[in-house]
Amino acid sequence: MVKTKSRRKDAYIKEGFWSRAFDVANVISLLIVCFIMAYPLYYIVVLSFNEGIDAYRGGLFLWPRQWTLDNYKVAFTNPQLATSFLVTIGRTLVGTIVSVFFISLMSYALSHKKLPGKRWIMKFFFFTTLFHAGAIPMLLLIRNLDLLDRFMVYVLPAVYGFVNMLIVKIAFDGIPHELRESAQIDGAGEFTIFWRIYLPLAKSAIVTIALFTAVFHWNDWYAGKYYVSNPYLKPGATILQEMITSSSGSSMYLSGDTTTTSQTLQAAFVVIILFPILLIYPWAQKYFVKGAIVGSIKE
Repeated sequence: MVKTKSRRKDAYIKEGFWSRAFDVANVISLLIVCFIMAYPLYYIVVLSFNEGIDAYRGGLFLWPRQWTLDNYKVAFTNPQLATSFLVTIGRTLVGTIVSVFFISLMSYALSHKKLPGKRWIMKFFFFTTLFHAGAIPMLLLIRNLDLLDRFMVYVLPAVYGFVNMLIVKIAFDGIPHELRESAQIDGAGEFTIFWRIYLPLAKSAIVTIALFTAVFHWNDWYAGKYYVSNPYLKPGATILQEMITSSSGSSMYLSGDTTTTSQTLQAAFVVIILFPILLIYPWAQKYFVKGAIVGSIKE
């Protein structure tokens, strides 16, 4: 009996040792992965606060060698760059509100059990995700709609998203149908039911698709590149893309007594573009996780 207890104790100690060793190795591996993923962004931040000419020497790893705010001054004082931020903010706000509203309306209609042709409508929407006409037909469509060089070219083509609609629809499907019937008995109309019952109960899914849509509008450069020729109507992501791919990428931008290069200006521009998203993500994380789970699993 004593030997049996001793063996069990030894096995328990060995099991505890390997369990702790696995936890330590797991933590170390995750820290390495986090460092690999986070360091490029940290390096961009370091580069954005370093003097331009000095940055060409290289050797910047942990902190700026010559601190300066000239890169950000040039970014905010340049008329085109400053205007691009306003365009980005405007398209993100308008595009997100319009897209979330109409996707929610569509999802509310499709969640109705008595909707005529509901099955075929869902098949039609799914079919549109399998094929893409291509860039030229899209350009012709936008031209025929008279959206070229107009602000709404950022909003209208991006209103619908099948995945976003599916997330909200599944969230609406999880709401008891009896709530709708009770509200109808009390005299509430469809829009009142949608606005006061369904939207509040599906808040997590709504915030999730709002975050998806906002990030898309904030980072999208394609529409401004191919559908807009007015330089003061292009969003910040398009300006950044043109700065990176421009043949004049090595040109200098003079700012006071120091020289801001395109390399450090691009770094400052990347930080400015990413900063609002980095602020929004921690706030929306709890809704994002819950909404993604609700939108992917139906009880």
